[in-house]
Amino acid sequence: MIDTYRNIFKKLRSKGYEYYLTIYLVINVIWVFLGMFLYAYTSSFLYWDLSISYILLLIINFLIIVGLLFFKKIKFDKIDVFLFLLVLFGFISTICAHDSGIALYGFKDRYEGFFQLLYYYSLMFLCTNVFKKENKKIIINFILVFSLFNVLVCIVQMFDFFKSIPIPYRGVLMGQGFITNPNFFGSYMVLCLSLSMGLFLYNSKHNWIYLIFCIFLYSALLMSSALSGMVGLFFVGLCNLVYFIYLLIKKCVTKLLIIKHIVLIISFIFVSIILSYLGKTAITGDIIRLTKETNEITKGNFDDSYGSGRMFVWKNTLKIVPNHFFNGIGVDNFFYAFGDKPLYKQNKDDVIFFDKAHNEYLQKLVCEGIFSCITYISMLLVVFFSSVKKIFKEKNYIIIGLFLSFVGYSVQAFFNISVIEVAPLFWIACGLLYDRNFKLKKRL
Repeated sequence: MIDTYRNIFKKLRSKGYEYYLTIYLVINVIWVFLGMFLYAYTSSFLYWDLSISYILLLIINFLIIVGLLFFKKIKFDKIDVFLFLLVLFGFISTICAHDSGIALYGFKDRYEGFFQLLYYYSLMFLCTNVFKKENKKIIINFILVFSLFNVLVCIVQMFDFFKSIPIPYRGVLMGQGFITNPNFFGSYMVLCLSLSMGLFLYNSKHNWIYLIFCIFLYSALLMSSALSGMVGLFFVGLCNLVYFIYLLIKKCVTKLLIIKHIVLIISFIFVSIILSYLGKTAITGDIIRLTKETNEITKGNFDDSYGSGRMFVWKNTLKIVPNHFFNGIGVDNFFYAFGDKPLYKQNKDDVIFFDKAHNEYLQKLVCEGIFSCITYISMLLVVFFSSVKKIFKEKNYIIIGLFLSFVGYSVQAFFNISVIEVAPLFWIACGLLYDRNFKLKKRL
């Protein structure tokens, strides 16, 4: 019996720390989905509870990080400098916040405070230590599988199928799955769609299962009518086009790669036509409106109504940036950044109060200050350029998928807000995209 236990222990030990780290990160992916599922179907589990659960996971993350640093002797990488500075500037912003309680735990119904940001940063650090291709793929596949559950719920919501099954937000005009808002659902979909596109297009094998993911995720993105997500997808398409042209110049384009591109484009066109004909997406009209607004902006016309009212928020937010230039108003304290009265807009029937900048970078600037904003953008640029080098060097379809996902989310972030049901997945993707193992190989 003792020998049996010894053998089991030896087998478990031989798998290495990365094996168990991958399992733990998969648990985090599952929990993000499960948390939103519980929020949708149980009255006892609140949005606040999901936010608080991240604090518990943060503690576990911290213990794992300490273990990695002391027992695995993981060396600091330049990405760690950016993460440390984000923690430092976030801490200073929290200490100097208008409301320190909100800065720690987040504003009402958002609950994305300093503790939640620490959870994101620690997730990214852990993911940079997953360098094996198969482990990255396992985490990505779990992200995609659970995104498909959301897509199926979205389809039921929009087409009102299976009426005997209780589905949250049934009969809505815009699909949102288990996510609390169609715009957030759009950011979730573009993140996952970009992942599946990379895995489908650039895998040397057929792997047509990822085409199914692409079709379903694209359909859900259209049904969300989230224009920000479509803008992100547009830039994903541009990046893919540049890389395809590069492969064409290098004469590395295979017949299979061309076929996959043709099939994907035809599938997207077909889905767009069908959903537009059935009236299940408003994205076509939104794209036409965006084109007109962009044309007007180039002429110097910055009307408050542009960008579904986002121009109003951005213009007013930029005015108060000097008031909170260095430390910010406090993490998630945007509601209080305008002085005695919060930023609001009077409509015909109601008044809209704004608690977010509807631009993640502008939000960072106002709430955490210029140094935190510059650090965050610089970190994203480092991840971007280091991954571009890896793509051209390794031609790894896993890295391409993560890169496209990174681009899609980062672009849509100009028009959207960070939320606790989507943001952890983005930080996981960031960490998997930038792994310190690539740097170690380079040194060796």
